[in-house]
Amino acid sequence: MRYEELSSRHGEFQKSSASASLSDLVDQYARFNATLMQGLSQTFANVMELPKTMERNPKYKHFKDECSDPCYEDPCHCRCCIYDADLVVYARLGELRVVPIRIENPRRREREITLVLSDWHTSGGKQAAIQAQILPETHFKLPACSQKEFVLLINAGQAEMSLVHKDERQSRLIDVDDCLVLYADLRIEGCGTRPVRIALALLPRDCSPFVIECLSSCC
Repeated sequence: MRYEELSSRHGEFQKSSASASLSDLVDQYARFNATLMQGLSQTFANVMELPKTMERNPKYKHFKDECSDPCYEDPCHCRCCIYDADLVVYARLGELRVVPIRIENPRRREREITLVLSDWHTSGGKQAAIQAQILPETHFKLPACSQKEFVLLINAGQAEMSLVHKDERQSRLIDVDDCLVLYADLRIEGCGTRPVRIALALLPRDCSPFVIECLSSCC
């Protein structure tokens, strides 16, 4: 039942209550309350039916489990499982990522800062040959009430993933089968803060590609 209809009935109930007896008021209130509960029940039933409607309607296909749809290209290998990371960087094998970072000193005294980046490793502890560099410098003095900007260069082109035979790497680009997440810790010594956990998510090249659709034409 629509809100306008309920409001109309409530207005009629208020007008009739001015001249009605106590027993009549009780009966009118009971009828109005029953009408209100019926409307709420119907609304709740419509809400519960909505997911079923979405499954039947192709417009809402993205609500379905894409991994169980045989007619849908499986995107599960593009999903990255990332945990306990302060900074997430997405890349593909062969790419160079430039990550800008800024350190702020809110205190009224100078700080001597040293930046130390650990090796890259998987969540299970296996090391990966990811090359990373901090520019322009890793050791500097940060004046009071000031800030310092630097960049973290991450080169994912030299990652040794052992996906193909060594002789085959010269003839074709290597790739990851699934999203591979690597971690490294950036320590800011002299800043009084905990290390920054950086996650590098390496995506397969077929994840979110730029699509060019050929148009059909009549000859």
